[in-house]
Amino acid sequence: MASLAMKSMQSLRRAHTGLLDVNFGTRSSLRGDLVLHPFGEVRIRYDSFMLFFIVFSAVLEPFVVCFDVFLDSPWFELNRLVDAIFILDLFVNFNTGIESDGQVILDRRQIANKYLRGWFLFDLLASIPIDLIFLWTVGGEKSTTAKYFRAFKLLKIARLLRLLRLG
Repeated sequence: MASLAMKSMQSLRRAHTGLLDVNFGTRSSLRGDLVLHPFGEVRIRYDSFMLFFIVFSAVLEPFVVCFDVFLDSPWFELNRLVDAIFILDLFVNFNTGIESDGQVILDRRQIANKYLRGWFLFDLLASIPIDLIFLWTVGGEKSTTAKYFRAFKLLKIARLLRLLRLG
């Protein structure tokens, strides 16, 4: 599946060859901020990496909810790693150029403006470790309230909507 995604992203990159050619490694400002080219090889590989974790999360979350995975389980720790990767993705998206009117824009202010008006809120909500927050606030996974909120873990499956952005 990852190779299919890689081929799809490479064909997308070829479709955008008419865009202003900007090297992904160029500096976007005099301050020396590095911004990824949105159609560069690094971003394509990163999107493939994220695709793996999106699908993995879509499989892991129902498993965690259905089988009542506990705090001492390796699945719980793995889920924390996946949460951290999705939080990191927020920062990567603020550091990836955008395409506008046939040109690649590497200006951080314009990137942030477009991301904040677009996918940011969704990405932020999908990245929040809801189950961990409930465990902290309720005081333990065995409490009655925590069991009622287990279903909220399934909200992380909404991460699948990120596939729309990759396509």
